[in-house]
Amino acid sequence: SLILCLDGEARITVFNDECERVTGYSREEVLGKRWPELMLPPSMRHPGLDDFTEWVRAHPSDRLEGQIITKKGDIRHILWSNSSQFDPVTGELTAIAIGHDITERKRFREALRESEERYRLLIENATEVITMIDSNHRIAILNKAAANALGGSIEDFVGRKVEELPLGPQAQMMSAIIDNLFACGKSMSLEVPYDTKEGRCWYWVNAQPILMSSSPTSFYLSIATDITARKRNEIRAKARLDLLTGLRTAESVDRCLELGCLAIKEAELFTRAVLTLQNEQREIINLGQVGLD
Repeated sequence: SLILCLDGEARITVFNDECERVTGYSREEVLGKRWPELMLPPSMRHPGLDDFTEWVRAHPSDRLEGQIITKKGDIRHILWSNSSQFDPVTGELTAIAIGHDITERKRFREALRESEERYRLLIENATEVITMIDSNHRIAILNKAAANALGGSIEDFVGRKVEELPLGPQAQMMSAIIDNLFACGKSMSLEVPYDTKEGRCWYWVNAQPILMSSSPTSFYLSIATDITARKRNEIRAKARLDLLTGLRTAESVDRCLELGCLAIKEAELFTRAVLTLQNEQREIINLGQVGLD
């Protein structure tokens, strides 16, 4: 910690090693010199310091963040805890200041704020579905792609809980996923199905815990990539393979037609299917069906 003492004229009487390190001045260079003119930026040299003793009487102790100018002309940010003592006999003032150099901390926070703003702009314009949700399931950030997937605008959903979103019966599943994420506290990747009016979609979700400098709350940032086309191709490839495997052991034509209907359903082309075999008179001689019961 920086430790310095000033007398009633704001002259430096104590200047410890940490003060030397932070300011670049040696003790011999500063003892007896007025603190305001030597160390304070002009904007901080307020009129109250002209009568330093009276100013300290009015402010016997305080805690504040201020700036100092180093010997090289650099600005350092110091968090000060100030107190004072008056000699009971002479009435002479000793102002005691204990400070912590928080310059790097402030620079880091400022850089983090700038980084967060760039991050926010990147999120808003990304094509992936991106959301940031807190441990209470409340949405802090979502981008345009996420809002479009939910059928609204960004303003419609920021601040709302996941359980309040138009997810239907899937809201409970999403809630359980969020609870699992915060319980483990680690990055996770998972495949999440999502039912829409147009049918089922699939997303590959990468979720990671994140801390914001502006909030003590913990969040999870999720980036979801639409893998519906790939997933449908996988499902249809499996349906074709199952059909070919089944046909090898089918005991009748009707069973072959039924397996074809099952393949159509499993490929998610239709929920119901009928396949028939007709003779020359267009009479049905064999039939297979799924979903008509």
